[in-house]
Amino acid sequence: MTDTDPIKLLALRDTPLSVDEVFAAVGDDAAGGTALFVGTVRDHDGGRDVASL
Repeated sequence: MTDTDPIKLLALRDTPLSVDEVFAAVGDDAAGGTALFVGTVRDHDGGRDVASL
């Protein structure tokens, strides 16, 4: 693999994905850091229902 080849990560699953599992999959000793967003969607915004991002 060269530096320009894309890395494909895909998993179809019926179990929750752990943050530790994600960091292990994307971590790289050559990278300066890894950022991961973890959050939830509230059920409202500005008086309107919210169902998803």
